[in-house]
Amino acid sequence: MTVTYGVHGTVHAHPGRGDELVALLVDLYHDECPVFLVTRGIDDPDLIYVIEGWTSEEAHTRVAEAKEAEVFLAKFRPLVAGEEITVALPVGGRAKF
Repeated sequence: MTVTYGVHGTVHAHPGRGDELVALLVDLYHDECPVFLVTRGIDDPDLIYVIEGWTSEEAHTRVAEAKEAEVFLAKFRPLVAGEEITVALPVGGRAKF
């Protein structure tokens, strides 16, 4: 599966809510997003980073506009104090856990 569309997010949870946010994020899965990595700041457990690799921009848009996304966002928004999103072009790499 080829990854052609990347999204990098930096998410600031409300103080003390980082664990809840991580738990919500790590359960996300979609076939058209084969790369999905959640990390957190070493010195700030409420600072969360998300890296997504999608098969296409269209796939990302389709999933983001689905009803399930509304349900997710209703849980996500109360945990988040702020976020920064960057769109990027994936060029390669690997992950093994």
